[in-house]
Amino acid sequence: MARFYNPYHFVPVEKPGAPQTHLSIPRAPDLWPERVTHERYAPNTHSGRVVVRLTTVTPTVIGAQQIRENKDECATVATYVVEGQPAIPASTLRGLIGSVIEAATGGPLRVLDNSPYSYRRGMEESLSAIGLLVEDGGALKLKPMCLPTLESNDGGQTFEAPARFRRVFPKPQFKVFFGDADTIRSNAFKYRTQTDINEAVPMPVKQLAWSGNKVIRDRSLHVKANRFAVGQDADTADHPRLGLVRVLGCWGDRKEHIPSGKRHELWIPLPDTGAKALPISDEANARFEELANECTDRDESLPYEPKDTRKYAGDRRAEKYLRTQAGDMVYFDVDSSGMQVTEISFSAIWRGRVENPKSRRAATTHAFFEQIDGELLPFYSGRKAISLAEQILGFAEQERSKKEPAQGPAEGVSVPTALASRLRFCAAQLPSGAAGLLDPPVTLKILASPKIPCPVFYFKSRTGKGAYITKRGLDASQHIPQGRKWYLHAKLAPGERPWETKRPSENAKQKNIVSPIASGQQFFFHIDFDNLSEQELGLLLYALEPDAKFHHKLGMGKPLGLGSVKVEVLGYFRVDREKRYTVAGLKGGRYSAAALAEPGKALLARDQWPDRYRAEAGAPRDPADTLATAREAVLRSGIISSSTQKALSLLGDYDAAPSAADLRYPANADQRDGEADHFKWFLFNDGHRERGRGMSPKQQFLKPLPSERSLPSLIELEWDAPSAPRR
Repeated sequence: MARFYNPYHFVPVEKPGAPQTHLSIPRAPDLWPERVTHERYAPNTHSGRVVVRLTTVTPTVIGAQQIRENKDECATVATYVVEGQPAIPASTLRGLIGSVIEAATGGPLRVLDNSPYSYRRGMEESLSAIGLLVEDGGALKLKPMCLPTLESNDGGQTFEAPARFRRVFPKPQFKVFFGDADTIRSNAFKYRTQTDINEAVPMPVKQLAWSGNKVIRDRSLHVKANRFAVGQDADTADHPRLGLVRVLGCWGDRKEHIPSGKRHELWIPLPDTGAKALPISDEANARFEELANECTDRDESLPYEPKDTRKYAGDRRAEKYLRTQAGDMVYFDVDSSGMQVTEISFSAIWRGRVENPKSRRAATTHAFFEQIDGELLPFYSGRKAISLAEQILGFAEQERSKKEPAQGPAEGVSVPTALASRLRFCAAQLPSGAAGLLDPPVTLKILASPKIPCPVFYFKSRTGKGAYITKRGLDASQHIPQGRKWYLHAKLAPGERPWETKRPSENAKQKNIVSPIASGQQFFFHIDFDNLSEQELGLLLYALEPDAKFHHKLGMGKPLGLGSVKVEVLGYFRVDREKRYTVAGLKGGRYSAAALAEPGKALLARDQWPDRYRAEAGAPRDPADTLATAREAVLRSGIISSSTQKALSLLGDYDAAPSAADLRYPANADQRDGEADHFKWFLFNDGHRERGRGMSPKQQFLKPLPSERSLPSLIELEWDAPSAPRR
């Protein structure tokens, strides 16, 4: 079985240790150290500029505007330029270096979406009871219409209703399947979803009766595998009853959009006059809205609702997010008493939600990181301290008081805490006279990613050990995130372009045409800063160059092998803020001292120092090795944990990176092109059968980096493999 490397791994996130905690400061601005300010220059701090060289080691895509003439065509991504030449924007560089500062110090994740997690349920978890939403006292309630699938325990003689549903239905009522695979896909199909009982449609269906909690076998029952009563069949010999038609599908090109396995639509009997309208729990409504919103954010045409029940603007719903309304027929479940609806959905196999098993509330991204330490969350009112990374990079509190008026905060209302960054990045540009070289235009493969939460990759045991975790088994009390996502480098063979699609016209609207910056191009940029302590300066230098072998990744197409760059500090040019306000300072140059690194000295010796930084090159040399001293100060302080240093070194070592042929999204043995159906690997890894063949080896997972001496690999799954892979 072939081994491969997933395109990304994770730098571990840990509870901050003593050095990080010691360097945190109170959230109250009046208690901040003197240097953490923009109001004045603090004594005994570092102010000035670091000049940096960035060299593209692999082709690199820095995109600007996307142009798409037709929505079904590839988008062409223009290259970001400054003064007509390829460049790298300051925001990209800030993100690049800021992410290392955050990871190195174990600081909060300043950008972290707080999304709920969902997963596709299995058939055994499907809902099958259907009810009608009605307005009652200003709230939506549910009138039961038809039973869920009933199971037989006596060889198909009787079918027993769960006690909670027996309490809901005075008489047994079943749905009726009508139509076939061809008729429901025809534009001549005349039925539409009805939402008003005055539009009820007669259907010749026998009214069955209860025998205790059971329904006795009847010729009208639609039974599968002699075990499951899933509905009833219409029969012209039976007395017509009234019901509503429910059509969940697509109009227009129905053959293209209706799922291939769908073979019928539904007729559902009107609610029994003796059935009570059931209240819907707040949690059921919240769960429905969260899951529906997640679908819509992924694809605005989803989730599908019963047709002709919503207004449309063109080919999109007038209201972006789907909400329930009176007249909707929904699948549902009830609590053990049968007195309250606990779940609603528009399809039988709705998505499940990762929840706290005790509270049944959504387990969101923040909830999982909070299990490690609440101080790791983006700055909010509950945070107690401001981390070292936030002191340098800045932050803004995410919550505002609802009482705050438009003119400003009222007396006694707290003002959100915020701080601007003390680092100011400039765009990276080519040296004067250099011609930026671009590779020929190329159509990229689809930039795929498993749907979060993907616990076999993104999560581990709370003990810190790797573990195989199912989506249904993900639990915030037992599992924690692997950490910060980090893309691996890929070693390229001459002429190799692993990012290029072999099928540019297939799924074209999901692909992009780019012109990468060629490898070997040198760019120069600078970072200005004020009031940095020696440790903070050392941390900045560390983030630029964690070690001699470290390479950064930036730009578009990182998981495909694009965007490996080498960043090198050329020199630190100090501004003596006190001296600048003296007569001598006004007459002298801007920089009081220059501390050059070896690459900077080499450029000056070869007269290749960029013209853009001639003023810096003329600064007097600092006899002290300021760069080494600052770097040693941060390493000696213990701010950067050994596990973090190890992970960054593993991920950033370009020389030890896997070959491009071995770095790819997960695929099964018959998916050699690596461009299609990546979900199959995950299904097979979970033990699903494929094409009528044997069970796969299963339960692979991404092993955490602190436990590894080298980057961990995964196994390409084979059919009928006799045993699970070694881990």
